[in-house]
Amino acid sequence: MRGRTGSEAGFTFVELMITIVFMSIALLAITGQFPVGLKASEQAEDITLEVNLAQELLEEIRCQPWSLIDSYDGLDENPPEDISGNPMDGSGGRPDFAEYRRQVSVRYADPATLDTTSTPTQLKRVQVTVTSLITGQRAVLSMIMGEKP
Repeated sequence: MRGRTGSEAGFTFVELMITIVFMSIALLAITGQFPVGLKASEQAEDITLEVNLAQELLEEIRCQPWSLIDSYDGLDENPPEDISGNPMDGSGGRPDFAEYRRQVSVRYADPATLDTTSTPTQLKRVQVTVTSLITGQRAVLSMIMGEKP
């Protein structure tokens, strides 16, 4: 078989068809990953919102006097409320977090193990749970607070 020269240089029809088939397979494989990436991106956004909502409430509680921390125990908000008690449901220019539920638990913490205990101590474990009502996914943040002497 002789090599191509001059005006005979180029691709044959068969070579072109093989290239198109391989490129099509590669494109199908790549585009098949877009929905996976999109779903992962949406989950990451949801987790970020949940963590931010939990962190916001933890910071609010942290700024309270020791005697008022217990008043947050059993708090259950759907939709979550801002520090002024306004629902964050998209009304009044506030963000729309109507699809999230925020719950708080305040328990005494054992100074040695930091586990919760029914015995009053100078430590309290504050736990905020934020749940997406659409996906069921949730974020749980906790902090230990100590009574100032």
